[in-house]
Amino acid sequence: MPKQPKSALEYVALYQAKNRGFVFEFPEAPGCNGVARNQDELYAKAKTAIEGWLRKQVLERNTLPAWPKMHRRPNAGEEQLHVHISPSLTVAVQFRRARLMRGWSQSELAERVGVSQQQIAKMEDPDGNPTFDSVAKIALALAEPLMVVFE
Repeated sequence: MPKQPKSALEYVALYQAKNRGFVFEFPEAPGCNGVARNQDELYAKAKTAIEGWLRKQVLERNTLPAWPKMHRRPNAGEEQLHVHISPSLTVAVQFRRARLMRGWSQSELAERVGVSQQQIAKMEDPDGNPTFDSVAKIALALAEPLMVVFE
């Protein structure tokens, strides 16, 4: 399997060989599963599946994104696959979770940071392309450690 870049956020897929291919699922992400024809394709398919699932959660207003943790151990014949989430999606997931865990709306966070609600919405959009200064301001307002890794 080719080496994949690491990130600060990773989810674990459970997979097993079936019918000349592999099936996988993410225990933390109900309904997030898929099939790969071979081991070389497994990581890419799993990454696409979990990132698509997370994007849907992050883009849906007031949905608390799932945080990675193992709900169950692999069954007999299953193996674990650690999938690293892209940095921009990692930031969006962390900001959304931190804000919602505090019970704040985007407008309330915007007021605390001194920006518009639309700017907060952009920060929670995986395609928003925030500046480092914007990321730092919001992380400070949330009083939350922010995990971002580029490797």
